[in-house]
Formats: sequence, C-alpha cells, structure tokens
Amino acid sequence: MLAELCSEGKLIKPGGAFRIHNLSVRLSDERERLITMLLDYARESDFVPFSAHTFWKLHKRKFNKNEIQRLLDYLHTQKSLICLNNRRFLTPQAMEQIKKRVKQVIMQKGRLTLADVEKILTKNPLKMAAPPEEIKKQLAPSLDEAPFQRMLAELCSEGKLIKPGGAFRIHNLSVRLSDERERLITMLLDYARESDFVPFSAHTFWKLHKRKFNKNEIQRLLDYLHTQKSLICLNNRRFLTPQAMEQIKKRVKQVIMQKGRLTLADSKKILGYGRTVGVPVLEYLDSIGFTVRQGDERVLTQFKQMYK
Repeated sequence: MLAELCSEGKLIKPGGAFRIHNLSVRLSDERERLITMLLDYARESDFVPFSAHTFWKLHKRKFNKNEIQRLLDYLHTQKSLICLNNRRFLTPQAMEQIKKRVKQVIMQKGRLTLADVEKILTKNPLKMAAPPEEIKKQLAPSLDEAPFQRMLAELCSEGKLIKPGGAFRIHNLSVRLSDERERLITMLLDYARESDFVPFSAHTFWKLHKRKFNKNEIQRLLDYLHTQKSLICLNNRRFLTPQAMEQIKKRVKQVIMQKGRLTLADSKKILGYGRTVGVPVLEYLDSIGFTVRQGDERVLTQFKQMYK
C-alpha cells in the first residue's frame, strides 16, 4: 500500500521516513514567531553553529528548550537550516560560504601538505596518530571526501605518512616532551618492568604514589607508551611490557604443547593470578592470533584443527 502511494506521487520517502507530498501544516502564531526569531538568529550567527541550549540561554530561559529543539529539527527537515552531528545548526547560505573558503585555501595551497597534518599531531605531543575524520574535521570539514582521501593517499605513497591501525602518523615524527613528563614516563616503565607478568592500571600507579601525580596525566602517558609500542594495553586498560608478554606466551605454549589445552586453572598456576586478571591476558593472546578460545579453554591457533 505504501509503495502504491509512493508510485502515485502522494507519498515521498526522504531519509527513510514517509511524508505526504506538498503537505502544508498550519503552525500556531506563537510557533511562527519563534521560528522567525530562530532564523534571524541563525543568519546573525553567520559561520558559528548554534544549539537549542545557546538560543534558550540567550533569551534568559523565556522559551521552552524542548520546543526550541523541536522547531530547529523542523527547520532542518524543511531544509531551512543545516544540522551538524553535534546537534548544532547553521544556515545553508553560511555552509556554502564555508565551503567556498575551504576550497579557496585548498586551491591556493594546491594540496594537503605534511605541515598541515603535522600541525594537528603536534598540538598534543602525546598524540602521535590521528584518524582521517579528525584530520578532515580540523583542516577542511566541508571538503568533498574524494579529493581529501586522494591527498592522504598521495602523502602515504610518498612515504611521508604511514597508517598503522587505521590512524595516520608522520613517518619518523619525533616530538619533544617536557622534562616532567619524561621523568614520569621513566617511572612508569620502571614500574612496568618490576610488575613483570602482573598488568597494572593508571589507578594502581596513582595509588602507589599516594595520589602525588594527576591520574589523567598518568593515563595519557600510558596510552602514549602503548602507541610507541613500549607497553601492551589489554582490553581492561591495564598495561604490561612486551617482554613480559613474550614470557607469558612461552609459558602458555609450553602448557598447551604438554596438555593439548590451557584452562584458567592452568593460567593461575603458570602466571600467578586468577580470572579477573587472567582473562584479559588470554583474550589479548586470542586477539593477536596466538591462541583460540574453545569453550573455557585455549588451544594454539596453529593446532586448532587438531583439537576440534
């Protein structure tokens, strides 16, 4: 029935929802006034997107915030406003001007340069890689996807960018960390080596040092050391050294070669910890293709067919 109404031109289906073609609705005078105010404010805001909350606060909470949001969404469906993915709005005219400016910059420069990407990555020295969405958002949010992807591909083919794990990094980019961060990194790596097989978290290190350091900074540095491959990060945000993981792999392999399978009880015997700590370690071994889980046991990936 719906298909018939669409084929007859009585219904249309933009964006997956059905609408009556050329349906006009009568809004109350109060809503019409509020719509006029919203459109005027959108034009005044020019390139700056605004939210329902911004407008609501500007008018000293005089209007119902949910009603403002509903009307902004309505204006978006009417194509009078553009809605960004953070529920902020601007006019189509402003978006066109933004596109022109971005295009002009790209045309002047001729292409996306390594310096552009480096500027993004060195804003935060601990962040050595950025996904393409972030690079695009910061450099040229309105640029068409095809030319943007082509520019990234060119930088990769020239060996200036590399793309490990889906995020772009500048080949051989080195950043200067503050002396304080360097000291804390040394302490974290020393602690990781002392912890041996026992994974640790930012919280563990923070409590050990009697909350002397900022816990968020500890987490950032642990994440940085993970991107540098100095530490391995498990799925519960606990860390250990690659050297410790190699020793774990040797012990796990030895048990499986002797018994055919590894159970959680086995892992407690050879590693010294139970389910809470042991499961994330074993799941990491699964994730890198070293072992395969079969029920509550693990076998070596290379022999998985043998044990089926």
